[in-house]
Amino acid sequence: MNKITLLFTCTLLAACGGGGGSDSNGEQKSYYVDQGKTTSWTAQAIKTQAMMGYDKSSLVRWESPIEVNTNGIARVEIALDRYETLLGGLVMFTRISTTPTNGIVFVEGDARKGDNTSGCGNVTNSSTPGPSVNYTAEQIPGNMTPSKYNGVYYIHLGSDSCDDAKNSTERGPYASAIAEHELGHVLGLHPHFDGFKGEEGLVHPNFFNVMYNLYANPIGSTEDEMAISIVEVGQFGE
Repeated sequence: MNKITLLFTCTLLAACGGGGGSDSNGEQKSYYVDQGKTTSWTAQAIKTQAMMGYDKSSLVRWESPIEVNTNGIARVEIALDRYETLLGGLVMFTRISTTPTNGIVFVEGDARKGDNTSGCGNVTNSSTPGPSVNYTAEQIPGNMTPSKYNGVYYIHLGSDSCDDAKNSTERGPYASAIAEHELGHVLGLHPHFDGFKGEEGLVHPNFFNVMYNLYANPIGSTEDEMAISIVEVGQFGE
């Protein structure tokens, strides 16, 4: 199969900014505001974001199940479970203990910002720390454009300057929020948008609706062919 490579550099991770603030007594406070279960976005807005990934002329995503090595990181296990449950089985993972030929490996530590300084979470093509990632996709029978992600992607969580679990709890809904955000990048959401900026987690209704519709539609769909369903967080399971 033909493989086509696109350079995409993750430089806008909101999670890279640091932890939550403190009140006058020095106690940590949360910045998170529950956005509810229903998005205010239109079907067109959801479709536009779902098509903003690898190839804007057709829908590019993974074929499920996706092989993942969690390296025993507890908040990653929670993140995977949340994806599988909230999305009603549209995205499923096969947990493995080796490096997949095509899939995802989570790494504790060494996250980088776009300027290569320490950050809270990012994606690379190797276990070695770095500020950027190259995504690759391949054609599937019947499609003339790259349609299915392939390759191995490493998601780095936390660094010497950021405890991603603490950051996620103080600025987001729970400790696995940044892990869910970085996983969202690998699954096909490349640009940031309202509801997908760093610590919101898959429970943000905008993030949830874009991810749901990305995987509810066939690989290789054009924008005109996509059917959009506006769904509530928890509609398929919690």
